[in-house]
Amino acid sequence: MDEKKLQKFLVLDHTADVRLRASGEDPAELFKNAALGLFSLLSDYEKVRPRDSYSISSSGTDLESLLVSFLSELIYKFESLQLLFSEVEIRRLDEGAFLIEAAARGEKYDPSRHVIRSYVKGVTYHGLKVEHEESWTAEIVLDV
Repeated sequence: MDEKKLQKFLVLDHTADVRLRASGEDPAELFKNAALGLFSLLSDYEKVRPRDSYSISSSGTDLESLLVSFLSELIYKFESLQLLFSEVEIRRLDEGAFLIEAAARGEKYDPSRHVIRSYVKGVTYHGLKVEHEESWTAEIVLDV
């Protein structure tokens, strides 16, 4: 084979990320809506029954890292325990200590009733923003 014609490698475009934008009137509502956005990527969360409640707690060094930690914990619950969620209640969000305590309600994944839309591998810091102007907004990039 002619080595000049052999292509050693090719860099291709690959869409492996999803950008999620969430908003809320306060940080608690922002975190709740970011979680609902995550749930919508994983499955049709409106078809997930809020049968059981699971405690979610996370910490960070600022609101951005707290949001990453919180969403990562929800992804971990899905991956490790096969839990899908349809509701989240923020019970405590301490903006000074960057701690969050929440209850996520849902049920175990049942392939006969649930369709997995995409597998979210993780939450990235790339392009991460949490801002407060008239309302609170966040942009989060998820690795799918």
